Amino acid sequence: MGGVLRLLGALGVSALVVGIFLAPAHAGVLHDQYDNPGEIATNSQNWDFDLLDSELADDFVVPADGWTISGVDVDGIYIDTRMARSVNVRFYSNSPADLPDTLLDERLAQAMADTEGDLVIDLSPPFVPHEGTYWVSVQVNQNLGEGQWGWVDRTVQSNAGAAFRSPIGGGGGCFDWGRRHEPDGCNVDPEAPDQVFRLRGTAGPPPPPPPPPPTLRCRVPRVIGLHLRRAKTVLVRSNCRAGAVRRSRSHRVGRVIGQSPRPGVVRPRGFRVALVVGRR
Repeated sequence: MGGVLRLLGALGVSALVVGIFLAPAHAGVLHDQYDNPGEIATNSQNWDFDLLDSELADDFVVPADGWTISGVDVDGIYIDTRMARSVNVRFYSNSPADLPDTLLDERLAQAMADTEGDLVIDLSPPFVPHEGTYWVSVQVNQNLGEGQWGWVDRTVQSNAGAAFRSPIGGGGGCFDWGRRHEPDGCNVDPEAPDQVFRLRGTAGPPPPPPPPPPTLRCRVPRVIGLHLRRAKTVLVRSNCRAGAVRRSRSHRVGRVIGQSPRPGVVRPRGFRVALVVGRR
């Protein structure tokens, strides 16, 4: 949780002064901006009244071997004790202007662990970007009258500065993505150019899926000498089936006295084995 919550929208600007508490890091941190919190947190929220919506995003660079991102941690605060119902997480490609561009993946109404506005969000399945620059957006779902949340701004810039957009444009007219902190951009908290967050996961692509199980085949067993019921059971256990059953006079009444094909032959699963059964 952090500093001063600055909320931009049709409700005007609200602020709440609180202390700064940074959550401890989790294992498997890929990208870490969970430091240098500023004194302002900027609203990034999906309301039930769309005109109030706002969205923040910050960028990160994936090295050549790629990443498997399984979690996002965000430093945030509430203006009161009411908590968000869920969170939207989105990943964007990078535009030539170093702003969010094409939406690559989104997790709407994502569950999260929430500690007074600090959000720990697990992603399943993970997001798997290749080498390049990407943007992550975190936006809480909290309706009008349910409270307000802000993402803590960061005083140190990593890569490009954070991006912001809102249907009412924010402080500098950012109806579409613009640079949050720049006076000639969105002009929101010029003293803190980035957001406080981290990405969790593993370096490199995800492990390959396990190989498919071997194709089951009918390996014809020897059933000569068995009673018919027992022969059928043995055939099924070998992924075969009993086919046509012919009766022939024999002193081995009720037992199999012939089969086709011969034992050991491999056929497709469920292949029907013809049987000859003794009768009086």
